[in-house]
Amino acid sequence: MSAAEQPGFVTVEEYLAAEEKAATKSEYKDGWIRAMSGSILRHNDIAGNCFASLHAWQ
Repeated sequence: MSAAEQPGFVTVEEYLAAEEKAATKSEYKDGWIRAMSGSILRHNDIAGNCFASLHAWQ
């Protein structure tokens, strides 16, 4: 990627404004925006089971 193609620093306000209109989700860290991959049902099942196990452990 050349210097002309590299995205610049983004403020929190700019990120939040863009995120409201975006069709896909992204994350903001230290002024840079990174696209987030979509989750799949299998991942959601595993995460839910982990949460339920931790919750029951209390």
